[in-house]
Amino acid sequence: MGGGSALQAAKDLARELKIDQAITFTGWIDVRDAQQHVRFADIAICCQPDIPTVRAASNLKVFQYMAMGSVPVVSDVGDLKSYIQDGKAGVAVPAGDSARLAQALIELLQNPRRRREMAARARHQAETVYSWDSLGNGLELFVRNAGVDHGKI
Repeated sequence: MGGGSALQAAKDLARELKIDQAITFTGWIDVRDAQQHVRFADIAICCQPDIPTVRAASNLKVFQYMAMGSVPVVSDVGDLKSYIQDGKAGVAVPAGDSARLAQALIELLQNPRRRREMAARARHQAETVYSWDSLGNGLELFVRNAGVDHGKI
């Protein structure tokens, strides 16, 4: 799903590897329709470059992948590795290392039990740690402990 500057390179690679018939490149889709596609994914990839803006950002799509029960495979950049509990609820690979990415994907595809266990942990993390309720409760607790009059915030 999506587009961007890497789309044509991904299509070319799929054609070169002779797997293009097994891949559907949807292009940009409405965010409300994304769940209809992602809900079938066992594995979801969030590979990011190791640059300052990525290191400083929180990547919402990783939490969405986790909430849908997919195993996130992320770049080892910024906080991404911590979201997946350092390998318990997903896999982290070095940024820009396509060989390690391929190896991680192959290992996940060859081990359905490990994939299901990671997906369950990822879903649990999304529901208990990264849900809006949990994050809001954490913020409220922080504000209360800081002695701030939350009625004036």
